[in-house]
Amino acid sequence: MPPPFAARAWFLITYTANAALCPFLNLFFLSAGVSKRRVGALAAVRPLVAAAAGNAWSLAADARGAHRPIFLTCYVAAGFAKYGLQAAAKAGFGALLVAVLAVEILSAPVNVLADACAIAASPRGARDYGKTRLWGAIGWGLGAPLGGWAVGAYGLPAAFAGSAA
Repeated sequence: MPPPFAARAWFLITYTANAALCPFLNLFFLSAGVSKRRVGALAAVRPLVAAAAGNAWSLAADARGAHRPIFLTCYVAAGFAKYGLQAAAKAGFGALLVAVLAVEILSAPVNVLADACAIAASPRGARDYGKTRLWGAIGWGLGAPLGGWAVGAYGLPAAFAGSAA
């Protein structure tokens, strides 16, 4: 169980990085030559896949008592998969669809398991969870305008660089 500071830092850093990229994914797809209809399909499938995968990963973590290995593996693999979207987009829509599905499947358990960790790390459990989780909102609030500025100044690749940073 990490101390509350570690959980708060994780939420701050992770949500700052996510806010630098996530709002720009549909624009990235369009800039890669994906049709508006297919961008809509990608946008529609992402939360459906994430919901199913998040539940499946969480059940697996609970059944095997493997919360930490699943969390760490998925967190790192999802980061690489997000960065791989750029290469997949150059290979065509099929490759991009597979990459988007991989990102969603790998990202899905991260927040669920992080939330459970944050509750466990909070001195008073669920009653202090909001104080820990607040740092995710602060991170998003920092990352979104910085990501918007960077994309405006340097183009869409800056969103990927911001997310990786």
